[in-house]
Amino acid sequence: MKPVRRFLAIAALAVFGFASALAQDWPAKPVTMVVPFAAGGPLDVLAARKDLPGDTLADFIPYVRANQAKLQYGSAGVGTSSHPGCVLLNQMIGVDVVHVPYRGGGPAIQDLAAGRIDYLCTYVSNLIPAVKKGSAKAVATLAAARVASFPDVATADEQGLKGFDVSAWNALFLPKGAPAAPTKR
Repeated sequence: MKPVRRFLAIAALAVFGFASALAQDWPAKPVTMVVPFAAGGPLDVLAARKDLPGDTLADFIPYVRANQAKLQYGSAGVGTSSHPGCVLLNQMIGVDVVHVPYRGGGPAIQDLAAGRIDYLCTYVSNLIPAVKKGSAKAVATLAAARVASFPDVATADEQGLKGFDVSAWNALFLPKGAPAAPTKR
């Protein structure tokens, strides 16, 4: 019996779903090479600089509407999974705020914590250290369910943006033939 090498891969929909379908030199059925399994939960959260007035959407929305000409929101870059969440949020609340794209989530969080941008939509894992330090705050979970890392932060839907549900899609993959035990943990 051939031993199975142990590895774990993380992929986003754009990389695994679209790229494999478009690549000319991939095997005919690349999806059969790996075993996806469910892990995690909602990933996106609306974060704001620590001194932005209000801690909920009830305060955030009127403030942004009244001050949209002088506010800026950030993302990990144009087209990244953090970008559409804020685009949709801004459309739903009827504002036109300047977008500042960064080269990744880390620099965006750093500028949010430093007060150089006003808000961003980001992965929960990116935001945890800044919230723990008190240099940023979580205003709303953007997916349909609350996240374990911020159990007291209500979803956008719970806070009045009915039907608002933005989730980044990520998956974990193991090689085909990997033992089933890791997927059960």
